[in-house]
Amino acid sequence: MGRGLVIASFNASFPCISSQNRLVYYRIYARDGAIETNNRIYSNDEFLSRIFTKSVAPPHTVASLKKHLCKTEGFAHSWRYSSLFASLSDKEATLDAEFISLFDPSGPGSSEHDPVALVVYDNRARKSIAANLKNLPKRPDARNPSYGKSLFLFPPAGG
Repeated sequence: MGRGLVIASFNASFPCISSQNRLVYYRIYARDGAIETNNRIYSNDEFLSRIFTKSVAPPHTVASLKKHLCKTEGFAHSWRYSSLFASLSDKEATLDAEFISLFDPSGPGSSEHDPVALVVYDNRARKSIAANLKNLPKRPDARNPSYGKSLFLFPPAGG
């Protein structure tokens, strides 16, 4: 049932990033809504973050990406209690064993407008973040302030 997930990214604001060092944009969620990220990109969007693909250890599977994102966000032991969605609009999580191409420039997570979504089911996931906002730029296209604060989860079929 694998969908052949390809996770990659490209960011026009970093034109000299090689194919070996792309970015993956992501948002973190708990059961009751979005979680503030430890690594904000913009001072006016506390839920969006990104990582360099070369920071994800091989093998490049959904599980290895989940482990890295959880560790980056301070949930190192929670990756087993999480699901990765290739897009905010996906209704099904990807399988942990699926191999992913982190260096494909058009895959999920390739832009801040269509980040991957990591849902952490561990109750300890809810936390408060004291980020230093002084050096962060404002998101240039700050649209709807509620964008990205909710992710609708559907129970598995037949369950």
